[in-house]
Amino acid sequence: MLAQDLQSLIESLVQEPVFLVDVELSGDGKGKILRVVVDTDAGVTVDQLSKVNRELGRRLDEGELIAGRYRLEVCSPGLDRALRHPRVLAKALGRKVLVRLADAAPGETAEYTGVLSAAHETGIEVEVEGATRVLDWKRVQAVHHVLEW
Repeated sequence: MLAQDLQSLIESLVQEPVFLVDVELSGDGKGKILRVVVDTDAGVTVDQLSKVNRELGRRLDEGELIAGRYRLEVCSPGLDRALRHPRVLAKALGRKVLVRLADAAPGETAEYTGVLSAAHETGIEVEVEGATRVLDWKRVQAVHHVLEW
């Protein structure tokens, strides 16, 4: 879990139309990486990524929020990243996704591939072979785009 001060700083620097998708601090010592994932409803641009990177880097250099050395990465969600944020899921409506369940019962399918038809506070709906699967967030481990080449 990120320290509250660090999380608050990042949230304050990310301004509409850019929104914060995910923040991850990993590694230790010289290998620390602060990865900040941002997006927009239309897709984030290189200029927007650069602006967040510059502002966040400057503010982190001024403060002592991360002990020791670290590397800052500001990036877009990318096609291979799990879909978690509600606005990112909204962009995926109508697209083919792979849903992995965290708690598949014996004999139940642990993965569903289908078209994401709805995403709401309690879960998601996926159209699988003509049937709608309503999946509660508590059961969903991950949702990923299915890339068809």
